[in-house]
Amino acid sequence: MSLNNIQLPSALVADLYPHSLIQDADAKIMQPAQAIAPVVTNNEKEITPTPVMPVAAPQNTLPAAPVAQPAPAPTPAPVSPAADAPQWKSLGQNARNILILVNNPGITFLPDEELAFLTQMLQACKLSLGDVALLNLAQYTQTGYQQILQQFNSKTVFLFGVSPGEWELPINFPAFQVQQFDGRKFLHSPGLGEMMNDKLLKTKLWASLKAILGL
Repeated sequence: MSLNNIQLPSALVADLYPHSLIQDADAKIMQPAQAIAPVVTNNEKEITPTPVMPVAAPQNTLPAAPVAQPAPAPTPAPVSPAADAPQWKSLGQNARNILILVNNPGITFLPDEELAFLTQMLQACKLSLGDVALLNLAQYTQTGYQQILQQFNSKTVFLFGVSPGEWELPINFPAFQVQQFDGRKFLHSPGLGEMMNDKLLKTKLWASLKAILGL
């Protein structure tokens, strides 16, 4: 019996070759068989770890739109006292709430000769500059008649050289006529400079003064 014909029992072959050899398809390279990975069981159930896949950052992400900030509230400009009320400049103490209105641009109140004539007229009516308030309307062109009457609490109003329409009164009446309106007495006539040298005008004025003042 040749050595090539000797057949060994399979148990003996297993002892001689504890690592079995596997021949690949080409029968050229002999590789040891890969060991079978053990399976871990828990309560007879296989636990297979789940791989954690990294989350990719989103592509082509648009930048966040800027948040519009509210505009700051405008700071109100300080209001000048002159914008609220005129700076009143009158002659007299207004003790009897008698308002005398003239219209003389370029001067404070009256020329000297007209002021002297007015003083004499008041003395004839048993009055003085302390009893009246003399106001030059040329300095208050933007001031309404109501504001002036309220400022001086006027009960009697003389308009010398100023017509009711020029003062924007809502009524119209002839010169030298005593007119009642809004709880007040009104009288208008030509200017003091025109009347001081006109005897007829002074006579008409005197008659009106007695009527309005109860002389």
